[in-house]
Amino acid sequence: MPVARRLVVGLLVAALLAVPWAGLAQKSPGASSKSLDEPLGATTTRPAAGPHPAHPVDPRVSSGIGRLFVTTPDPLIVPNDGLRTNLTAFAPQAFAPFTSYQEGAEETIGGYDAVFGLFENAQTAPVPFFSVFSNTTDVTVHLAYWTAETLLTGASYDFELGRSNGTNWTLTVNGALFGGNGTEAEYDFGAVTSTWAGGVSFSEIALYTNVTTAPPTAPASLALAVHTATGWYLPTQGLATFSGPSPWGIEGRAQHPTLAPGALVSGTSLAAVVNGTVLWSGGPVGVGVVLVTPPSAVGLTTVPVTARVTDTNGAPLPGVAVTLYDVGGNFTPGSSLTNASGGVYYAWSTPNATANVSDPVTALVTTFGYRGLTTVAVDVSPPLHVVFAFAGSSAVPPGGSASVTVGATDPSGHAVGGVYLSFSATGGLVAPTGGETDASGHVTVGLSTVARTGLVVLVVTAVGSGVWGSASLTLPVRAPASDPWPTYALVAGVVAAAALVAGVLWRRPRRRRPTAEELWGPSLRPERGPVSRTPPGSGGP
Repeated sequence: MPVARRLVVGLLVAALLAVPWAGLAQKSPGASSKSLDEPLGATTTRPAAGPHPAHPVDPRVSSGIGRLFVTTPDPLIVPNDGLRTNLTAFAPQAFAPFTSYQEGAEETIGGYDAVFGLFENAQTAPVPFFSVFSNTTDVTVHLAYWTAETLLTGASYDFELGRSNGTNWTLTVNGALFGGNGTEAEYDFGAVTSTWAGGVSFSEIALYTNVTTAPPTAPASLALAVHTATGWYLPTQGLATFSGPSPWGIEGRAQHPTLAPGALVSGTSLAAVVNGTVLWSGGPVGVGVVLVTPPSAVGLTTVPVTARVTDTNGAPLPGVAVTLYDVGGNFTPGSSLTNASGGVYYAWSTPNATANVSDPVTALVTTFGYRGLTTVAVDVSPPLHVVFAFAGSSAVPPGGSASVTVGATDPSGHAVGGVYLSFSATGGLVAPTGGETDASGHVTVGLSTVARTGLVVLVVTAVGSGVWGSASLTLPVRAPASDPWPTYALVAGVVAAAALVAGVLWRRPRRRRPTAEELWGPSLRPERGPVSRTPPGSGGP
């Protein structure tokens, strides 16, 4: 079947099979097996420089499709095992039915085309997508939308498709698995590398009715980069090509030197692009980085640090990501973008040095395509070490409270006044939870508990600029020891009283025991025994 006839038949079949969520045309103008609800890919043959004939369009769309491609003649982009683009989320738009807009990167891997980026149509807000097409049948073999990922307008999203295991390749967005799972993020392309330079491109595709759906501006901080044996590689040249009845413009570093190497700005607010426009040339570029720090600082203090990024001619470079780091300290924020003057400002929390040291502070430009860093040594002296001592109660009564005085000194034993101390307790409560030492270095706190037994641990920490130190005190929960003297006095009193009573009884006169006659009278006096009578000798009484 002639090619032109296949195109028409394919589009008519697709129109009949379209679903309500539809709004996208086929990857290839000649595709006959794909629904219109899928993201578009590039044509198998890239359009050459100069005028390019308009592609056939969905018969339900009155105007057509606008396609903007950025390709490169750099042969070093293959072989590669990864493709990367960094896109800025565009604002949601009001689309007519069967219209859409998408931007992303695409690459031919083995017998497939991989296309990924951001997509929006009349039925859905901007959403990340990942699609894979068969170059043999032009059938969609993998299609996933990350609808759970909420895009923030103006935020940057870094897409990276790279070989992960064998011939499997995995897509990540800002370092996270696309879709949040390996099923949607991974596909087996049957190849370990991409080998066709003509299959690598950055693309923007608008399917529209009367007015192009392309936004007024659509920045891409990195159009495309590939991963080779030596790491991520930025092509040394980018060429722009547009096809369609209603073009929009595109600019790169060749038009605005303040743009990063590989960065693009496109949209309807720019002048129409001329096919074959050179967007950048030369690959990564070196930049100048000036780092301003104090010559010296005390450990555990916060001091300002400024970095300034310029091009080789000394002109400021805005929007460049700069990261600062040192040994043991930290910077707030961790990374930031330069302003219109090329400057970026940080608060540096210096490290806790135990002796005078030289701390190298480094400012590194991390925006892809720029290469630059600088290091400045800062003399850092030790902060004040606060030593603690405790006085007061040795225990906390159950359900009661106790008072503890904390003393703060330097290592030589000199009182340290005006230092803020933070207090915390386990097993009980402490009040106050913080306070400043007086001129003698003291702060008094109260501990309380409701426990019947256990331990209360008081922790004190020096808080503030240029000081450090922490200590703890453990107190048992028990009733106070009783005073033995009241008990001794009571026992002694009882003993004395008993002795007194005994003495009185001993000295009292003893009464004579009454006789029986006195008790019973004379007539009742008991006999001393039986009276024996001897009978008369002659017999007879």
